[in-house]
Amino acid sequence: MSESAMWDALRPVLKKVDPVRIESRATGSGIPDVNYTQGWIELKFADRWPPRGGPLRVDHFTKEQRAWLTKRRKAGGRAFVLLKVGTSEWLLFDGAVAAVELGNVPRERLYEICKARWTRKPRTEEICKWLLQ
Repeated sequence: MSESAMWDALRPVLKKVDPVRIESRATGSGIPDVNYTQGWIELKFADRWPPRGGPLRVDHFTKEQRAWLTKRRKAGGRAFVLLKVGTSEWLLFDGAVAAVELGNVPRERLYEICKARWTRKPRTEEICKWLLQ
């Protein structure tokens, strides 16, 4: 799966919050992938959990993205990271927490620090509960 495929799957689920996909690769500014009525979502994916444990590598989570998420949260804005692992697991993180922890801690710790976890694509009411708090 790619972030583009994640977006295709997620767009109908997020329809209630008027999501807009942002393509900012050329700027290198770290702006998240999706803007919605009350915040931002960075989409990340991994094909599978590490087979021998240890931190989940998310090589495409850049230092610019991490800095942007941290700055936005410190300013009081809403910013999240939505991680999809494998074919069906979805984890939602506060952006500032993900900026520090994602890629540096094992699966068990990610389960502890995520705001929500689903073993299938989240439903509108489930994900919006967290995005609109």
